[in-house]
Amino acid sequence: MHESFNTPKRPNPLDPKAQSFGDTPRSAPTTGGVASVAERNHSIEPVLKTELADGISVDAPRFLEKILQINRFPVTKINRCLAALVDAKLFDSRKSRFLMPKFGKETAMYPPLIKILNAIAKAAKEVGIENVNQDIWHAVSGGIEGKDPNHQSIFPDIASTFKSGQEDEDIVALSWQRLAIICELKVRRDQDNKEDLHLQLAKYARKILMYQRGRRRFVLGWTLCGDIVRAWLFDRAGALASESFNYNTNPARFIRMIVAFSSLSSERLGYDPTITEVNGKLILDFTYYDKTGQRVTEKFVITDSIVPRPSLRGRGTVVWRAYKLSDEDKPPEQRQIYAIKDSWRDLNRDFDEGHFFEKIPDLGYRDGIVEVVEFAAVEIGDGQQDTIAKTVRQGIQGHRKSSFDHRGHVRLLMKGFGVSLDNFSSLRELIGVIMDAIKGHQKLVGRKILHRDVSFGNILMTESIDLELGRRRGYLIDLDFAKDLEAREAVDALADVNAEARNTPPILEGDKPEKARITGTLPFIAIDVLLELEYHREVHDLESFFWVIVWICLKYQGPDANLVDLTHGPRNRERNENLKLLLRCQTLREGGKQKRGVLGECRGGGMKRFSHVYLWRLERCIAALSKIITDGINSDQERRHDETPSPDKRSYEEFLLVLQQTYDSLPERDPEDLIGKRAPRSILDEPLHSPAQRSVGSFTSRHGSSLSRTEEEPQPTIPVRRQPVRKATQKAAATKPDNKTKAESSKPAWR
Repeated sequence: MHESFNTPKRPNPLDPKAQSFGDTPRSAPTTGGVASVAERNHSIEPVLKTELADGISVDAPRFLEKILQINRFPVTKINRCLAALVDAKLFDSRKSRFLMPKFGKETAMYPPLIKILNAIAKAAKEVGIENVNQDIWHAVSGGIEGKDPNHQSIFPDIASTFKSGQEDEDIVALSWQRLAIICELKVRRDQDNKEDLHLQLAKYARKILMYQRGRRRFVLGWTLCGDIVRAWLFDRAGALASESFNYNTNPARFIRMIVAFSSLSSERLGYDPTITEVNGKLILDFTYYDKTGQRVTEKFVITDSIVPRPSLRGRGTVVWRAYKLSDEDKPPEQRQIYAIKDSWRDLNRDFDEGHFFEKIPDLGYRDGIVEVVEFAAVEIGDGQQDTIAKTVRQGIQGHRKSSFDHRGHVRLLMKGFGVSLDNFSSLRELIGVIMDAIKGHQKLVGRKILHRDVSFGNILMTESIDLELGRRRGYLIDLDFAKDLEAREAVDALADVNAEARNTPPILEGDKPEKARITGTLPFIAIDVLLELEYHREVHDLESFFWVIVWICLKYQGPDANLVDLTHGPRNRERNENLKLLLRCQTLREGGKQKRGVLGECRGGGMKRFSHVYLWRLERCIAALSKIITDGINSDQERRHDETPSPDKRSYEEFLLVLQQTYDSLPERDPEDLIGKRAPRSILDEPLHSPAQRSVGSFTSRHGSSLSRTEEEPQPTIPVRRQPVRKATQKAAATKPDNKTKAESSKPAWR
């Protein structure tokens, strides 16, 4: 983040002693754009409700036995623990109940429950149960915080944390880095299974998964409503809950559960065993199979990471900046820097990301495509692939049975380090970077690969200036949602052959019973794809590049992530309304209709009404691209009505011609009097700069469905570096305007 924002110094998020609850400021601005990770509780809850609408599976038999392994404790030792509770007057054996309030305020439950929990752990240790951690249960007086002050804290009721090192045993503040288990309490028994209860647990779990930055695969928790207990597991497929039981009438089962929670290994608590901490450094074991089938493990030192999207269910993408442990002795400037993308892919998809990069081994940054070294499925234990069904949920299923999201843990190793698109240094560089990405897309299509998720976050820039171009290069990332056109053609050809053998006509696209899954990031999906009038083709990805430019016109007023202040000025109302049209809709069709209105306005030269004066130089470019897209949509419509279609100009050549003309007309340096002043940080904390307020981000949806099944917005595959551009020469450095000077000397946004 830029120094001009006066960002407070933050602790290293990878330091296990970095901070405790309550250390981080409660509010701060977002960085804006699709890549923003700002959140507020009131805006996260609707997102979680949508994600968990069909993502919760309850009453899973043998949850406690398989996931918590409660049967490993002998009956005699559990009985001795219960006797210790009776002796301590924490359990009344005559009335068969724990000494807990039945009525009153929820906070009155905290002290007696913590006393009971820690007494159980202490008794278990005394009777000889191994690996029990004592005094780990605490009432939470501070919120779970992350490294980024954009993120508001949240407050669990009860939490457990396993201390490490020589920490004082009397420490009350809990560090989110070691937060292991969370508990939500309600006084009244009839609140069991209510939405607000599991939603609170989901908020905590999501926060922990985000801020442990890929070190956590899942999070455990439990609820206590009156005298009804239920254990929970939250992962990237949603939530899984055990069968409920009464802890007063079945104290032995409750004791087993608490002892299990207090003695689970770090792997069973959800920590990734392929990531270890050695001398204060995080070491990642990256295991893959080489071309000969040999299993190879390389060790990387993680130095930084990107917070994943603010969601629970989905890919949970996190990206680490790293170097090889074997380069530890080299000076930092001589180490090869890598980006490692960690995510949970949808196993229902035909191909993983590695499949597509295997088809383009010779393409790289100069071709407008990210350069990949290796792709691998993460293995846990004795070489078992890490999946939600087997290694996370241990084969346990609730009432949803096999209908939950089937996801597998994968990693992608890439060379280099990328810069997000909102850090463009001038309009000329911005247009050049988009042209590079379009050329990269063209090369992908030439190799029979359709990207299908062109978006603001999936276009990055190289960190350093290319001497040949005099600017940074742009490139496409993220082939998670790509389509193998060659495989599709083979399937269609086989269908035609079979139909001919049966002497029946081949099935036409319009006769297929179900349309293909709609994939993409909502603000950038093509109109006819949203309206479900056309199958996703390369022309629709070209349209997505257009919407990326429109997005920038709506949200920015200058280079280097200079966001528009959306909260002030009557001239911003149009910008606000158009943003809402791109971001918020109830159904796919509604989104397409809204976007069609924005396209018409762009074609009519109305972009000046919704963009800052800094972007007005793109008016002709946007109008020309709008005409190309509109004519192409009309051509498709004529074809669908069996009319003679007019020529479709939606081609790479036409798009690049318009962009090249725009590029040539722009100066290398932007006129400083056109660049808007940076708004105060507090002003930028506005819903339309926050992804949590958008409808769903990137998603897949079946034909005719509402936006109920979600994928979080794709995270940039290469870490974002918000620092000044590395200059290739002294001359280049001399021509680069200073951000601070630019902001101070610029004129008001509207005159």
